[in-house]
Amino acid sequence: MRSRSRGRPGQLLLIDNWRLLHGRTHYSGNRVLLGCYTGHDDLESAYRLAGL
Repeated sequence: MRSRSRGRPGQLLLIDNWRLLHGRTHYSGNRVLLGCYTGHDDLESAYRLAGL
């Protein structure tokens, strides 16, 4: 399965990297890329609390 999307200014992309292989194609222009790591159990708990 392959998916592509073009981000707009101010958008957030959240990836559950538990079972995902990801990459990216060429881009141009400026971007800000921030990373964050959390435990899988903590993330699942937050999803449940948020009703997701």
